[in-house]
Amino acid sequence: MRSRIILAFALLLIMPLPLAAAYAQQAPAPEELFQERKPAPIRPPPKTQPGTMPADRLQLPEEEAPPKKLYDSIEDIPTEVLQDAKRFESYCTNNTLIKRHYNCECLSSKYLDQRIIDGPDAHFTVVMSKIMDQCFDIPAAAAHGYDRCIGTGSMTYDGGMDPEEYCQCVANNYALLVQRSKGAISGRITSHAMSSATLRCQTPPVGKENPFRRLDNPKAPLP
Repeated sequence: MRSRIILAFALLLIMPLPLAAAYAQQAPAPEELFQERKPAPIRPPPKTQPGTMPADRLQLPEEEAPPKKLYDSIEDIPTEVLQDAKRFESYCTNNTLIKRHYNCECLSSKYLDQRIIDGPDAHFTVVMSKIMDQCFDIPAAAAHGYDRCIGTGSMTYDGGMDPEEYCQCVANNYALLVQRSKGAISGRITSHAMSSATLRCQTPPVGKENPFRRLDNPKAPLP
């Protein structure tokens, strides 16, 4: 009898467990489980703006210092440098080709400046080549072109204009062509300029235009 009582008591202790499990299965799930979980936003790593660099890697070019003035006045220039400029002026005035196309006084001043910049070891011709695009004398060059036209103009004169007007045209165009030429002046450059000037001053047939425009005519476009 006693064993039956103990068995019944044990059954009473065991019975609530499945009931509790069944109740747990029937109980509503928490609302949090039915809410849609959004993934956390993916943030890209920070980066610099296009065309920039981090401050610790940024390298700016150094500003170029203005050219240093070697001498404050002409009294400070060594005598040897001044004598070299004088020799160049003498060379210029005795060189027929140069003196008929350049202002030798102006050119010798430019030579002095360039000699100071290049130093004493620079060759004479190297220094001179750097200044020959300056101090061009258009009236002197035109006078030289006019003299050449008077001397040999009959070979190219076509009778389309007055001989004086023709040589003035040749002279003006010759001076402008030599001025536009590149490099140191030479016989080849002046010969080419004279040939081109005569072509530009030819009178075209009636009803046609000269394909080689005159440079001294402000209304004519440059070729």
